[in-house]
Amino acid sequence: MTESEASPSAQALSVITASLQEGYYLDSTDNEYEYSYEIPAIVGQGPDLERLNRQLHETLMPRIEESDELMKSGSSLFLLEVGYQSFTNDGILSLLVTVKNDWDLTEYYAVNVNADGTEATRAQLLSHAGLTEEEFVSRAAEAVGLYFDQMYADVPAEAMSGFGYDLRERSTAAENFGPELPLFLDGEGRLCFAARVYSIAGAESYLHLVTLDGTPVD
Repeated sequence: MTESEASPSAQALSVITASLQEGYYLDSTDNEYEYSYEIPAIVGQGPDLERLNRQLHETLMPRIEESDELMKSGSSLFLLEVGYQSFTNDGILSLLVTVKNDWDLTEYYAVNVNADGTEATRAQLLSHAGLTEEEFVSRAAEAVGLYFDQMYADVPAEAMSGFGYDLRERSTAAENFGPELPLFLDGEGRLCFAARVYSIAGAESYLHLVTLDGTPVD
């Protein structure tokens, strides 16, 4: 868990660990796992906080309970880590939850809250970046295209022809950047998002945290 320095207008809000479970686990075939599950909660006053905290809990807790059952039965563990970071910018608190699974599969959930405890809308986040909805979708597609090119820069062009170009087009398709896209403001106030990038190997796709400049989020 990490938390950036809060701006004066957002000091009424804070993020705490509402639930923590961590340790080591040895399954029935002697595979050892280290796990850490932190569920955050936003503390403060406001009309939307209870709902947002409940949604986070209802999203994450069943995953952790499933892992508990797997450990009781000696099965392999899939969920390895649930953690979070929080940032504040111009009165908006952004909470980014990272869920790390086995096989390098990572999921992201983002919650954005105004200093008065109301949920910050997608339009607010885009406005913070000086973008309209149409401009954001265009910029996000360009950013993911750059990210894709950088990721596979060492792959020979002939290996990327056809199949590789199709993966790039799927990664930059406009439908990837709709309302369900996790958006947040990072510690530098940059608008960032969890981009689905289609892969030439391994899983069909992976989520990556990307800035609008096409660079990875540190």
